Amino acid sequence: MNDWMKEYYEKIKSGEELNEKQLRELSLEGGLSYPIDSGRWQEQMVTVLNFDDEVYLLYWQKGLTEEQENLFEEQPIKVSVNKKEEIIKYNVFEYFNNDGKNLFTIRKPIKEV
Repeated sequence: MNDWMKEYYEKIKSGEELNEKQLRELSLEGGLSYPIDSGRWQEQMVTVLNFDDEVYLLYWQKGLTEEQENLFEEQPIKVSVNKKEEIIKYNVFEYFNNDGKNLFTIRKPIKEV
């Protein structure tokens, strides 16, 4: 963890609010970001922040056009993590030409009930 991450982590732990610049830095460089919902102008994002043995989530909105700014209106929240291991079965469809060359392959997860 670099110096600015340590500083932000200490602020979060002490209950001090981060400013928009700090939240932006965390969203871009502090962890992995995932889209969770999408609209026409913005995409709802979550960034997973791993600080030593604690995990926080940062929710923010990504602007999808040059007119839409990224919005950072929420502070990171501490969460617990439940790790599961799953085995996923796939139907595999391989498409070949007449010479036997594989043109492409599609893998579709099998939904088990």
